[in-house]
Amino acid sequence: MTAPVDDLAETVAPLARVRAMAPSLPPSDRRAAEVIAEWGDDMLARSITEVAQAANVAESTVIRACKRLGFTGFQRSEEHTSELQSHHD
Repeated sequence: MTAPVDDLAETVAPLARVRAMAPSLPPSDRRAAEVIAEWGDDMLARSITEVAQAANVAESTVIRACKRLGFTGFQRSEEHTSELQSHHD
């Protein structure tokens, strides 16, 4: 049986997924997710350190939040937000 996060990760556009799942995350992960959602396609120009500082969390929290959002890590979240932008151009 596939985990609910996996189902959502495969069927929902990346930024929509981040926005939809953020409220269910623990507070520190939620702050990281909110920064990712707010920055959207600007994520490609940002480092994990910048995201962590903006969310007032550790870099490890950003990675954990990305994984909870269905990405394999921070770099994959950047790639997926970039893919979303390219589909809207």
